[in-house]
Amino acid sequence: MIDETDPAKTMIYPILVHTDLTLEAYGVNNFINERFSNLLTNTEIPIHLIKKVVLINIDTLIQLQDYFASSQLKLATCINAYIEYISKNNAISANFPFDEFIKHYLGKKNKKKESLPQKILWT
Repeated sequence: MIDETDPAKTMIYPILVHTDLTLEAYGVNNFINERFSNLLTNTEIPIHLIKKVVLINIDTLIQLQDYFASSQLKLATCINAYIEYISKNNAISANFPFDEFIKHYLGKKNKKKESLPQKILWT
């Protein structure tokens, strides 16, 4: 029950569900997180209780609804895996959008050989 929850131990997950394709561009989520971090410096909420902002296109949720309904994927697990991935100390993972991450995550879960990018290959 929510009444029995200790607010001092509650994690906050700021998630923006959107329909704008431009928010899926590489780097947008990182930019939003940098701005959000700046805003958090003026809050009374302990920063360690607030996770990174996650931008999710509603179409991605619709496309994956069968996976969620059948418990092949759990949204909370996907979001936590994404936050862990973008929290690595490299520019590639920090700028990777959730909507791309989830495709790779699902492929990895289904044992396909697709992997998340570790470096950019410029040709």
